Amino acid sequence: MLLVLFDGIPAVVHIEEPRQGIQFGVRLVPTNDPNRFTSGTRARDRNTALDVEADLNKLVPVPFRPGSPGVIDILALNQKLIGTPGTNIGPDVDAAEFALEMLRFPYRQVFGDPSIGGSPPIELVFVPSISVAKLRISFEEAFHL
Repeated sequence: MLLVLFDGIPAVVHIEEPRQGIQFGVRLVPTNDPNRFTSGTRARDRNTALDVEADLNKLVPVPFRPGSPGVIDILALNQKLIGTPGTNIGPDVDAAEFALEMLRFPYRQVFGDPSIGGSPPIELVFVPSISVAKLRISFEEAFHL
């Protein structure tokens, strides 16, 4: 858990998973049935690592192992990726090619207006309204230190 204190109300807050690790990911797509989803992944060209399809909604369906909810059937998914035009994947998919297809950026959640981009100068963002010395006195009084 992380506790963050702001001096004022922030316009935008970005919370994202650490980028140190890698993660494979699929996208969940809602269906007409409540609480039911299908899953898919964006196919990439093995030569350029660019998405094969410009349309963000065109996904390669991700199959799951029978009787094992949430466990991807990797062999079946490999066959679907091989059969997707533009991936340039040969019949023998190696680990690097499969990783290229399945790697996803860490999850990021934006609170506030995401159109407020960039990083303003720190002196505009952080303008303390109470000094650290006064804050220390307040804490000492509150906690009887």
